[in-house]
Amino acid sequence: MKQPIKELKEKEELIQSFIYLKGLVKHHIDSFNQFIDEDIQKIVMAKSNNRIVSDIDNQFYLEYKNIRIGIPTIEENFE
Repeated sequence: MKQPIKELKEKEELIQSFIYLKGLVKHHIDSFNQFIDEDIQKIVMAKSNNRIVSDIDNQFYLEYKNIRIGIPTIEENFE
């Protein structure tokens, strides 16, 4: 689209077409899925997050190797 849409009727048609093709929330779901599937791993693997050292004891640190997000589960009766 090269020129801005000025007419209200054209804007309404564009919005209706977008909702028809994409649905009302599909772009939010797609964005969330990309965050879960790709972006979290990139954040964890960033050089600045390579090793997170404790402020209290530098011998204690976290080092992430990989991350995954699975289906939510509930575990009960821990003994």
